[in-house]
Amino acid sequence: MEDVNTTQQHNPLIEKARSTMPGTTYRLPSRGVFYEDTNILRDDVDNGEVVVYQMRLREELAMKSTDAIFQGTAVTDTIRYCVPQVLDPMRLVSEDVDYLLTVIKKQSHGNTITYRDACFDEERLKKLQKQEQEKYKNAAEEMAKREMDDSSREDDYKINEDETDPEAVIQKMYEAEQELNGQDGEESEGMIEIDNGICEFEIPITHFLNTCKPVNPETVESNMVFEFENFLIRSKPLTFEDIKNISLLRLEDQENMSTGEFVEFATKFSNENISRRLARVDDIEDPEIIYEWVESLSLDQRTKLYDKLSEGMGWGIDFTYTIECPKCGKSKETDQSYLNPLYFFLTS
Repeated sequence: MEDVNTTQQHNPLIEKARSTMPGTTYRLPSRGVFYEDTNILRDDVDNGEVVVYQMRLREELAMKSTDAIFQGTAVTDTIRYCVPQVLDPMRLVSEDVDYLLTVIKKQSHGNTITYRDACFDEERLKKLQKQEQEKYKNAAEEMAKREMDDSSREDDYKINEDETDPEAVIQKMYEAEQELNGQDGEESEGMIEIDNGICEFEIPITHFLNTCKPVNPETVESNMVFEFENFLIRSKPLTFEDIKNISLLRLEDQENMSTGEFVEFATKFSNENISRRLARVDDIEDPEIIYEWVESLSLDQRTKLYDKLSEGMGWGIDFTYTIECPKCGKSKETDQSYLNPLYFFLTS
């Protein structure tokens, strides 16, 4: 497959389109300090500043494919096209990948994303759920009495008094209501609107970009080199390739594993998660030797080492965001399991 960057550079129509609709310049959180003397970025990139363009249909569809995302091809191809100054997206540090995907989302889809969550007031939510059950129950029973003359059909829709699962009751009544409404092709007068406690929030993408913390070039070296248990450690940020490989391990079917298989899986996952953050231990840079050294550490040593490695990870985008429920007025902070660049694309 032809390199999209090469195609862009030699297609006069694309060059003209990009001259009339230029991209926007953004500075990578890494400031490019991890890419010196590499071919990861083009030579014209200065201080980590790159130009970002909108996605095409190809990238839009790829970024909605979970398979393509987990394989890494959707992310790398999207970055190659939208940020042509990035030559090797797989070797970008993960903080830069997160930042670029967030920028691409903003460039292509606008500044807001819609986030849905249940009402934060638990008492109010329980009350709404109870009201919902009662309304569906009453509406379905009323429609059953009014619409169903055939007593043999009535048994298909009436409530089972022995039903103990509220979710099943709601589902049964909803199905009865839907079927009744469909008899004459028009909505029945018995249709009701339910406040199910689900709220929608408009979250500005610029919040994440504006609060993104860049790396401090002056302290990079001191944060990455430290002593641990008489070893001299040089750490490194995880690349997108590292994240992809660790994520693929996470997707393994753990439920069907035997005890022995699970021990092997958990050990390998932990070893990869630590060893991929180590560029050198003493004078050793061989990844296999470093992996075996990590495997030899005790649980206490591993915990201390990981904590030390985490100390230098305080830069990049923080995908937490405080949202306020418009119905109950309460606020909560959403965590990055909900707000991250891949979520942006899969739900848009």
